[in-house]
Amino acid sequence: MAVAHIFRSVQALRAVAALLVVVNHALITAGHRSQIGVDGHPILGRLGVEIFFAISGFVMIRVTDPLRPGRAPIRTAGRFLWARAVRIVPLYWLCTMLVMLADLVGSRRSGDDVSPARLIASLLFLPSTAANGLVQPVLYVGWTLQFEMVFYLMVAIALAVQVSPVRLCVPVLAGLAALSTVRPPDSGAGWFYADSSTLSFAVGMLTARIAAPGPHRRAAWVVLVAATSAHVLVCGVRAVGPDPTGIVVALVVPLIFVPTVMTEHRVGASVPRWATAAGATSYTLYLTHPFVSTAVADGLSALGDAARSPMLFVTAVVVTPLLTAPFIHRYVERPITRLPATLVRRRPGPA
Repeated sequence: MAVAHIFRSVQALRAVAALLVVVNHALITAGHRSQIGVDGHPILGRLGVEIFFAISGFVMIRVTDPLRPGRAPIRTAGRFLWARAVRIVPLYWLCTMLVMLADLVGSRRSGDDVSPARLIASLLFLPSTAANGLVQPVLYVGWTLQFEMVFYLMVAIALAVQVSPVRLCVPVLAGLAALSTVRPPDSGAGWFYADSSTLSFAVGMLTARIAAPGPHRRAAWVVLVAATSAHVLVCGVRAVGPDPTGIVVALVVPLIFVPTVMTEHRVGASVPRWATAAGATSYTLYLTHPFVSTAVADGLSALGDAARSPMLFVTAVVVTPLLTAPFIHRYVERPITRLPATLVRRRPGPA
């Protein structure tokens, strides 16, 4: 299920989104591991995550539009889910087990008492509550994948019942965002999906419709404006109070993403190869940067004087994951991602 045309500008934007998350976490890590007085800003990480969601919505429409379920819609939906699982699961499971291993040997205690039930929930992309009260998986950055997998499931259901994914998903995503306005302050895992960020998936899906020729483009514009307005409104009337960061991100994501897609035919060819290559490794960077950043931060803290230089500390904690991600992508992620297909091909047939 490959996309016929790779939007080079969108691929580069994927790299930018990953970088925003890495920088935010690097600043937080630097603040925790040293005395240099820096900290992250929620707008950096949130903007990066919601750009990822918009890209995911866009790509899923590009992937599913050429599909013709015909007489086997269930099989088509199953193949779609399998393709997404093969792309997402192997590296995520590996990183999750590394967190568990580090916890067991006691070299990197997180303070999160991981039970077997919580580990299973994390591996199955189900929300669970950590010891600190936060609803997050064992690998904390995996919370975004819990949203991604539910979104993929929605798309698969649309394929199975032969309904346009846009028509099925956008109302559901809007409903989840609306629920965040009544989400209790001390809500647990049961309220996890009641989040306004789900509307960023809708932004990506509608942008894909706008970018494709056809009579539906005007309607897609109208719905996109409505979805963005709803996103801003929901962030302004949340149950726990207005969310200024959410309001800014709700406006900035479509203002960045829609022009990026619509100008692809003009600027796509001029996007440098290193930028698209960085986009290809963005998933690896996203999942592995907590390990690399923490190790570098701990090493610098042990040096003493080096930890007192904010520029050196933050630069090292940001740049090192960027340098290691391409190697992990090539020598770890790509081989283990190919493994499921290899196993399926080698499976013996019936006697």
